[in-house]
Amino acid sequence: MVIMIKYIIRRMASIIPVIIGITVLIYFVMSFSPGDPATMMLGSAATPEAIDQLRSELGLDKPVLVQYLNYMKSLVKGDMGRSYITNNTVVSEIISRLPVTLKLAVLSIGLAVIIAIPIGIICGVKPNTLMDGLSMIFTLIGVSMPAFWLSLIMILIFSVSLKWLPAGGSDTMKHFILPAVTLSFGSMAIIARTMRSSLLEVIRQDYITTAKAKGVPKKMITRKHALNNALIPTVTVIGLEMGTNLGGAVLTETVFAMPGLGRLIVDSIKNQDTPLVLGGLITFAVFFSLVNLVVDILYAFIDPRIKSQYK
Repeated sequence: MVIMIKYIIRRMASIIPVIIGITVLIYFVMSFSPGDPATMMLGSAATPEAIDQLRSELGLDKPVLVQYLNYMKSLVKGDMGRSYITNNTVVSEIISRLPVTLKLAVLSIGLAVIIAIPIGIICGVKPNTLMDGLSMIFTLIGVSMPAFWLSLIMILIFSVSLKWLPAGGSDTMKHFILPAVTLSFGSMAIIARTMRSSLLEVIRQDYITTAKAKGVPKKMITRKHALNNALIPTVTVIGLEMGTNLGGAVLTETVFAMPGLGRLIVDSIKNQDTPLVLGGLITFAVFFSLVNLVVDILYAFIDPRIKSQYK
């Protein structure tokens, strides 16, 4: 248990270089991009004196490196600054938008896992059958189909033509159905293919052959011996897809007009609201790292060999 705690602390500490890398990259890219936040805030009719005064208040008149160091000093204290556009704290803006993004990501990955895992198991146990062929065609389409195109098609069919589901918003669970299905489609395909290939590989192992020779029922072999080992790479992919869905929410929330963190980042980039962009991306990076940490901990419960290392 002590080893496990030390491992978790090390993994949490590894998030720090990631955050530093993100802030350096985004801060300098945003600083050298065309346009001026002060001008955008005051409008084209503002006088040069008013613009210079606002730039001074925001600290934009200082060298970029000085601005970045001041930002990092505040970040260490837990202060992400204020939005240039709304003047609200970045933390409050993120807290108000984050629940929508997390709900969308959890629903999409949950839907993908519920459908993909059984499909992958069936195709792995019964390869080269009609079910296996149809499933692989489905997964190939899922991997190849662009998310923004699928989003528009879903809106056209289920919102515009059939009028079954709303095309945007986040007021009720119905508003999450189309975005969650759209976001889960690619994950569903990848998880199903991974589950199938992992199970096929495990079934060819010597200990599975030995179990068959001893007359162990096929269902017990699959459930007790093959499935646990096949789940290890699949859990890794599920964790990666959870992180991908958090990032993919940027596009999905924009298409479906959902007031989530992804859409907030897109709007902030348009407005050159650097504090909000940095705050949103840092939040995504932290959650992505936490998801990977949870996946690593789950290994201990799936694989007894890994669990023994933490005793």
